[in-house]
Amino acid sequence: MNEDDIKVFQRIDKRYRKYVLGLIVLLWLTFTYFAFKAIGQPLVIEEKIVENKIEESTNFDYSVIVRPSTLYPQGGKVIPDKYIFINLADKLSIRLSSIINSEKPVRVKGKIGVIYSISAKDMWERDFELLPTQAINLQGSSNLLLKKEIQVDLGKIISFIKKIEEETLIRPSSYHISVKPKIEGTVYGDKDKKLFEIDNDWIIPFELSDEYITYIAESPEKEFSRTTILESINKIPQFYNFLGNNISVAKARLVFSIIAAFLLVILFIALIEKVISNNKMITEVGQIDKKNKSKIIETSDDIIFGDVPQLGLKRFKDLLQIAEDKEEPIIKYARYEEEIVNYYVLGATIIYYYCSGKNTVIKGSELANEL
Repeated sequence: MNEDDIKVFQRIDKRYRKYVLGLIVLLWLTFTYFAFKAIGQPLVIEEKIVENKIEESTNFDYSVIVRPSTLYPQGGKVIPDKYIFINLADKLSIRLSSIINSEKPVRVKGKIGVIYSISAKDMWERDFELLPTQAINLQGSSNLLLKKEIQVDLGKIISFIKKIEEETLIRPSSYHISVKPKIEGTVYGDKDKKLFEIDNDWIIPFELSDEYITYIAESPEKEFSRTTILESINKIPQFYNFLGNNISVAKARLVFSIIAAFLLVILFIALIEKVISNNKMITEVGQIDKKNKSKIIETSDDIIFGDVPQLGLKRFKDLLQIAEDKEEPIIKYARYEEEIVNYYVLGATIIYYYCSGKNTVIKGSELANEL
């Protein structure tokens, strides 16, 4: 394979070459823009869909059942201020309500119960049942898990603590009473699809001293709630509008990138051909001029031969031989802007010439051997 086999742009008529290159550059810029635009566009858009919104809520309130006294003449159930006085109180009454509300119907299966614990900080803790554990199996958009008013016997608690103090001979400054609703189970959606587990660890805390009981939660709110939002992702494929036609973004990225890359390769080939052609001409002309300096006369004017026939030679060596035989100088005329240098030998009836430039196929190594 010789150089002519790999030429692309050198085969195009010089008059149209710059227009072809301009068109390729324009197409490359256009498809590169399309490719970057497609790459910047997402393949899919993820749309979040709220399938259900489920709220677990437990609220409570407390009161105290007291004996008649100067502070509470009528006795009975009262809403205490901050302190519940031990000497006046019989029972602590706690109203509990726990419910699960959802935008779409769900099924709740599990168990509920209520306990309370008595503890001496870092020393001991004991649990007692307030409401026996019972199974639940509910279905709907509003599922009432628990609605109960439960009474804690303060007299029994005091007696229990005093007995421990007598046995241990240890009397802490205060104790803690914690009421704990125990709600455990599973929430199911459509077709008994398991959505999430219920794990209620809320507590209602009180502090007990010799004189009074106080509610000691950090927050004054008497409601515990938790919201679970169940979402699904809907992936929407995106399309690229090209000349009024919608094609997938993935296809657009691939096609436009390949076309832009192909056009870029063609432009690189054109650049390489240009560089090779220039270097070849410069190398060949330099070798010819250096070796035959005494035989060459360079002119800056265009040569007009009229109707005299012209014979083009493939090798400078042949032109040199003719010049020596006829004892004529070699005239050099360069058109560098056109990448062509012509060498002439003027005969009486015919003009001999050799053109060094784009049409020259002699490689530098071959030229050196011939010269």
